[in-house]
Amino acid sequence: MMSSKAGWLSLVAAGKFKQGINMKGTAGPRIDEFDMEDTEDIGVNMGDRLSLFNVESSGYLTSEGFIDTDCFLDCDTVPSNFQDCVLAITPKYKYDAQNRLNEELERQGLTRDCLEDTKDDLLLRLREADIEEQRENVQEYNRMAGKPLTYGQMVQLQQVKSGKFVVSTVKAIAELEKHCLKVILDEKGNDGSWFTVTPRFKIRAEGERVLWGDQLVLVSKKYGMFLHSSEKNFDDGRREVNASNDTTRISFRAIPYAPFVEDSQSFLQAGEVVRLFHKENEGYLTNEREQDSEDHREKVFLQSQSKDSSRGNSNALWFIEREKANRGGITRYKDLIRFKHVATGRYLVPVIQKQKKRKSKRGEEEMEPQDIFTQLTTTDTAGPKTLFSIHTLNSKGKKEARITSDAYVCIRHHHTNAWLHVQKKQGFFAPQMTATHIDLGASMQIVGKAHFFDEDAFTLIPERDQEMIHELYYTQSQISYIKMHISQLAKGDKISMTKSKFTVAANSSKKANVARKVITVLADLIRSCTISSDQNPFTREGIPITSRQNLLREQGIIDTLMQLLRYTFGDDLKLEDIYQPQHYTTYTICRLTYRLLEQIMKDNPNNRKWLSSAREIRFLESQISFPAATSALMELFKDNRRLLDRISVSQVEFFVQLLMLQPRFSSFLNFMAILCSCDGDALAKNQGFICNKLIEESPDLLIPLRMVDDVVMVKFDSEDILDEERENVMQNVVDSEWIPLGQFVKSARRNVYLYLIDSVLLFAQLCAGRNEQTSIAISKIMTHNLVFSVMRDQALPAYLRTAFCQLYLALYVDVNPYEKVSFLNYTRVWSNLDRKTMVAGHRGKSMFDMTSCTRFQDLKVFIVKYLRQNRAQNIQDVESNRLTLSVLVLLRHLFSFGFYTDFAELDEIERIITPLIKVLDGKTDRNPVDTSSAQMARYVRNDKTMIVMQAKLNVCNILDMICDIRLDHRLTALLNAYKKKVMDEDLLSLPTVLISDFEALDIEETVDDILVPLSLDEEGKFVPILQDLVMYDNPQLAISAASLLIRHHTQLPELMAGLQQVQILINDSHVKTYQLLKKKLESLRSWRTLQIEEAYQILRSLSEQCSAKDSDGALQTVPEHQRILHNLSAHEIVIEILPLKPPAKNPQTKAMIEIIKMCMKFLMAFCRDNAENQMALFKHLDVFMRYLGRDMDAAYMINELVRNNTLICSQVTEQQIQKVVNAIAEGCKYPHFIELLENLCIVNKRPLRRNQNLVLKLLIEKQESTLLLFNDVEQIQRRNQLIEIRDHIENPQSLLLFHMKMIDLISKCAQGRIYEAEIKAQSLYSLNDVLTQLADPKNLWGIKSHFVTFMEEVYFETEKKLRGVATDRSLWQILDTMQRYISAEACMAETKAKGGEVAQQSVRVSPSMTPLKIPTLGLESSGSGGGGGAECYVPTISPRNCQLSDAQQASPTQQHKMLGEPTAAAAAMMSPSTARRLVEQGTSALSKRRSPRVAKALSSEPPRSPNSLMPSVATTPKKIRKGDGKAPPPPPPPPSLHGVGTDDERRSHLFEYALPFLIR
Repeated sequence: MMSSKAGWLSLVAAGKFKQGINMKGTAGPRIDEFDMEDTEDIGVNMGDRLSLFNVESSGYLTSEGFIDTDCFLDCDTVPSNFQDCVLAITPKYKYDAQNRLNEELERQGLTRDCLEDTKDDLLLRLREADIEEQRENVQEYNRMAGKPLTYGQMVQLQQVKSGKFVVSTVKAIAELEKHCLKVILDEKGNDGSWFTVTPRFKIRAEGERVLWGDQLVLVSKKYGMFLHSSEKNFDDGRREVNASNDTTRISFRAIPYAPFVEDSQSFLQAGEVVRLFHKENEGYLTNEREQDSEDHREKVFLQSQSKDSSRGNSNALWFIEREKANRGGITRYKDLIRFKHVATGRYLVPVIQKQKKRKSKRGEEEMEPQDIFTQLTTTDTAGPKTLFSIHTLNSKGKKEARITSDAYVCIRHHHTNAWLHVQKKQGFFAPQMTATHIDLGASMQIVGKAHFFDEDAFTLIPERDQEMIHELYYTQSQISYIKMHISQLAKGDKISMTKSKFTVAANSSKKANVARKVITVLADLIRSCTISSDQNPFTREGIPITSRQNLLREQGIIDTLMQLLRYTFGDDLKLEDIYQPQHYTTYTICRLTYRLLEQIMKDNPNNRKWLSSAREIRFLESQISFPAATSALMELFKDNRRLLDRISVSQVEFFVQLLMLQPRFSSFLNFMAILCSCDGDALAKNQGFICNKLIEESPDLLIPLRMVDDVVMVKFDSEDILDEERENVMQNVVDSEWIPLGQFVKSARRNVYLYLIDSVLLFAQLCAGRNEQTSIAISKIMTHNLVFSVMRDQALPAYLRTAFCQLYLALYVDVNPYEKVSFLNYTRVWSNLDRKTMVAGHRGKSMFDMTSCTRFQDLKVFIVKYLRQNRAQNIQDVESNRLTLSVLVLLRHLFSFGFYTDFAELDEIERIITPLIKVLDGKTDRNPVDTSSAQMARYVRNDKTMIVMQAKLNVCNILDMICDIRLDHRLTALLNAYKKKVMDEDLLSLPTVLISDFEALDIEETVDDILVPLSLDEEGKFVPILQDLVMYDNPQLAISAASLLIRHHTQLPELMAGLQQVQILINDSHVKTYQLLKKKLESLRSWRTLQIEEAYQILRSLSEQCSAKDSDGALQTVPEHQRILHNLSAHEIVIEILPLKPPAKNPQTKAMIEIIKMCMKFLMAFCRDNAENQMALFKHLDVFMRYLGRDMDAAYMINELVRNNTLICSQVTEQQIQKVVNAIAEGCKYPHFIELLENLCIVNKRPLRRNQNLVLKLLIEKQESTLLLFNDVEQIQRRNQLIEIRDHIENPQSLLLFHMKMIDLISKCAQGRIYEAEIKAQSLYSLNDVLTQLADPKNLWGIKSHFVTFMEEVYFETEKKLRGVATDRSLWQILDTMQRYISAEACMAETKAKGGEVAQQSVRVSPSMTPLKIPTLGLESSGSGGGGGAECYVPTISPRNCQLSDAQQASPTQQHKMLGEPTAAAAAMMSPSTARRLVEQGTSALSKRRSPRVAKALSSEPPRSPNSLMPSVATTPKKIRKGDGKAPPPPPPPPSLHGVGTDDERRSHLFEYALPFLIR
């Protein structure tokens, strides 16, 4: 066998591959152009990726691969979608076990989906064998990959895009050549995918190596047929690929795409899908169309990573394609590539702007400087303008090196040589997907710059989630079929036909095929949106798959479906005509379209908001008489506050009128029920509208009910009864119109029966949220006895009883004045320990009257009886399971409202524990459909099992409340035992907080007896049941079960911990305080019944109880009172007062806003300096965040909540910090907002690195609207104006104070040597900016002091040593300014001391200090004067041997004018302690510069001749004075103390270095 290179040369010599011309002269690919960068081997290896070019038919073998799996030839020169042509060569795989498993499944009539739940031993063994066979196939591939491919070997061809195998199948015949077998793509492959590689010509022999460019013949091993191309073409020019015995058109040329490389996963490859991530701005390159824009071009922008959706956004996926699309492989730096958007198939391209001309100062025309391009978009054409190159960030790096998958690179546009740059301006447009639910500030513009910026580092992250990529491709294929149908409708080509024509199998007309394909695609899309066992797309509900819903929205499916509906109902088809038989297919497509819209919006607020435009709603309203359209419109309004808040009386009247036109149409009742609430919050306005218009003004539209001799009777109409039951019903009629409810249910038409149920559910929604007005109206027609009678009537259907259970809850249980109680009472009065009263102590007399007790006693008996009769749940009996769930919800509310908390009611609790645990046991649940898999099916979450899981979750919640009641009972018993032991002791000597050591309390013998009552594990099954619940696919249920399991095994430690929290009140004053607070809180629970002023005063008194003034008059917290309030759940009561939606500011809400402010004030006092109370409020942090930026003091309260609490600060999420930053960006530029961020960054004087990075990153993302830097001319002028009007003194919310806090926050974000934060902070203020701030005579001392700290943390105390700081020109200018100012300060101090001016003469600075009596002024007072005086050390001036600058030679009065009044007198206006503190701060900043020369100057002896701190302008070298860009050399050492001297002398020397940092 000849060598590889020799074989290649022989082929070239034989003229077989001259300029891409094949043997017959047909134009083909240029083999001499393929890239061999990654391997010198010109032979084909196992694992290589290639394309197959049919020589005779001149086309590439290709397949769409997802919906359309047929193989064909694309006869374009290079197909536009070349990914479909790329195949991987794999070795022959085994399929014996797979075939046996498929045969057994086919024999039993099952599918592979049933294998997860099966208990059949044979199927399980076959499945295990199949899995083992797949493992062996993977091992075989790993063993063979990279080995040479030889003629005569058997291989398989796997399409890289879909992962499917090329297969010859006998299950279908070819479409164009009926005598041939069909060739398709199969997901797993089979023995029909084995092909033997044989040479086309005799110059190759079996056993020789296959070379690139060889003409191959692929022979099916199973059928002995050739892979063959049809002679005929399809209408679109493609040719069919089939399996045939024909020996013509069987020659395929192997064209290389990418060689197999063992470690290819480590490198970036052309032909793979990536995400372009910008590191600095932490965002992904995303492509979408701008919403509501006349420009329909898509725009490419950077979507911030701060939103969770950006990482998973399918529109952020890009396919890397080389300049030659039929080449792939590992990419290298400077390679020309294209970025192809995966979702649209379009190429990334810049929108190049024409440069404008302008006149220069000389009058000549010149090009106006601007960005090379200001926008990125996409195009269908792969032209030269779509080419980009990738470059390394390191200029010294190897330009031809391979690009690793984690490398940071810069991207350059090849045509314009412009670098991709992220514009700091954010929110430049509203992307279609993000217009309604994502912060627009998160979108950043991409522009082209002529020069590269260091921050524009991208990383091309390969998307390894192949399942997601395949799902995206599959969705694209599905949508493409819908768009094809729309294009046909646009041309007027309708596909309407009758059901008989459509369903006839022989009907294979084009119209029938198109209709079948569209209906199949819509049905598959419906099934893909939810998890459900119901496969019927018209009735399927299930649990929504949010990621799938979002993917469909991102790919524009909602637009496509609305377009389909508009074209369907054109001018020639009206809505009422769609029910006619000839429009069966159109009717079916419309139903499926509306069902798909409904499923896409199901429990997905973002998708609902997207479809909430007025145009779409108007169209849906026009078709509201179509039931499917009504359902879609209901899903659109469900929990959509934007729409629900706009409901008016006229719209409610519209639905009432529809009910009059279409009697007994329950969809309109369901629609009105949706209008009553949003996300569980009742909408009282809408409830009132519906109640007035339907119940009070149109009661005849409802089905009346009444009680007659304890029997529920129904008033009916003859049309409501089935024809076959009408005669029987008329015999039992009472008063000619009324019949028993049971008979009505059996005899009524189904739509009437459902109408009755939906009306009851509507009543329940009207009463939700404790709406007293609607409850009174409904209670007149739905009395207690009537509702309760239906609930407990076992002869009635479960569906009807469930509806009445929900009505009973809303109308008679969850109503005023019943409130939730606290089961644990940790605050106990010593004199009241032995009283067996209610556990929580919150039950008021008015709350539980005798009527309520009697009613609920009957309800308790019914619940126990029902649970005993329905211990095991049938997974398939959905309606019975819903009834069980409703009964458990009723029971949970009874527990939470305190109807089971009296000690006398412990027997009732013990009676109900056993039925509850029986319901909790999932092993007793039944699944009659498939008993063999019932035990496993119950763990899987779907629409049926979810109801069972919710029931068990409610049982867990009830048992948790029982554990709380049990713990309180045990604490009471333990305290009573303790009281008996210490009865004779002095009460004042007893501790107010008990210890957990039972031996020390001398009551350990009573503990075992205390743990006996209310045991949950009498039968020993409780623990196994809880362990089983942890396995359910329901996180809430698993967590609740695990929590109960922990509580069960830690009962004694729990009792000990509870004993530690008990607060015993012995002092009379504390007891009176407790009773007073308890009384006020009981009143506050029903605050809606109080006057606003009364509620306000109660809140005010509660907040005052949390603090008191000490002997010095300072306000101090009172921990004892804070703890009493915590034990009384005062914070929970106050939080319930806060409305879920903050009210808008207007005269009507003024009183409510004051109540909210007082609630915030109380919560602030409640948690101040109290870690336990802070943690109690932390779980409600999101509630408080809603009030940020609304001037309701929420920021002050959150400040106290997080202050000095490391645990809380470490758990605050990025989204919560983002809300604070957003509030600042929206106009809340107040100091306390910055203080809140500071408290998150610095906890107990220790930096929290995570929060420091997050805060600074989020602030810089919205820099223009959050940061107030005063770092340009206009801003400095604005600052100076604020200083002149003394805004920082007169206004506590001054922008100057905000600016000071902001500088301090930036410094604190960099505290602790954090490199990322230091780099970001340095980008905000350079050293030159700091010099400008310090040298400005009008600037405040307070601002300057913050800049000293900024320099220390950002430039000196850094994680990585900054190069060039010691020689930075700006820094030495600061030092030069220091020396001049200190001389001026010294002269002024000397003048004030001697009472005259210093003569203008040559002086020098002396290290000695003179104590003087001078006036003092605090740093924060700035320009205001200060009284009194203090002794301060200032430098004295000696007239010998010192040459001064102009400012130094001037008189003190002139120096005042030159240097500024406030700073010139600074040294003479500070007390010694203030000066000393400022000296230490400034010296710390200076010494941390890490400059060896300066450090030596501070400690070594000076030269013999004095020198200035920095060379003056006159002595500066010429080339430096001209500003050639070089930093000046370090200056000579300054005068020092010769290493000796007193502390005052040393302080004088340091003072000369440090003071100007603070005062100038």
